[in-house]
Amino acid sequence: MAMINPTSNRPLDNGRILPDGTYRCLVARIELDQTRSGDEWWRLRLGVVDGPHHGRALFDDIYFSERALPRAIHFCQALGLKLHGSTEVTPQMCQGRECLVTIHSETYVNRDGQECRRNVVDYDGYAAVPAVAFVAPPVAGPHEDLPF
Repeated sequence: MAMINPTSNRPLDNGRILPDGTYRCLVARIELDQTRSGDEWWRLRLGVVDGPHHGRALFDDIYFSERALPRAIHFCQALGLKLHGSTEVTPQMCQGRECLVTIHSETYVNRDGQECRRNVVDYDGYAAVPAVAFVAPPVAGPHEDLPF
């Protein structure tokens, strides 16, 4: 038999909240849905790929309504997609790509009147992962192949 105490003051986040900041994430999964007005809506699952929070998940929604389109474009560009004119974008084009995700935590009141916390991706919280500069080794001169 499981024992529970409904008067416990333990927060509902149970330690799942990540500290505010920027994380390198992989777009792990995209679920498609549709808004009441018929616009496409993506539910994102983002996996943190490095650092002390490696393996943790973040969630966000991307809407493709006229009003929300600037954020959707920003998200796609952060993933490295080249958008020219009117471009069809599919979840398959985005899944498996990485980007930087900036989040903050916010407090809200749930249906039971309890105060809870959750992570929220900033409106402009997507950025491209900086390219790593490759430095070629120096070219050996006529006597640089000697071991001393």
